[in-house]
Amino acid sequence: MALTPKSLSRNQLTASAVTQYTVPGSTTTRVTELLITNTDTIQHTITVHFVPSGGSADATNQVLPATPVEASEALIVPLNTILAAGDFIAALASVASQVNLLISGWEMT
Repeated sequence: MALTPKSLSRNQLTASAVTQYTVPGSTTTRVTELLITNTDTIQHTITVHFVPSGGSADATNQVLPATPVEASEALIVPLNTILAAGDFIAALASVASQVNLLISGWEMT
């Protein structure tokens, strides 16, 4: 079994839920951290979903529901969450092009 540390995703969020990372086939992923940065001068919120394979982002799989991130601040969310092949992470911000999301973790193949 190979264990590979990775930056799973590094994106600027939109105002609608978009897939940020999908666990590849024959892989298990351990998500260890979300680093969220608000680059704007006012507060915004972020919503993150950990969605089971075949599902869609909705209230049943929110892990951060409309969480505030202050202006010009970074929020670090430590995690120890296991995702199976086909599971995915979707995220959105309250406004487009102002909130960045970096997802770190390990892929196990």
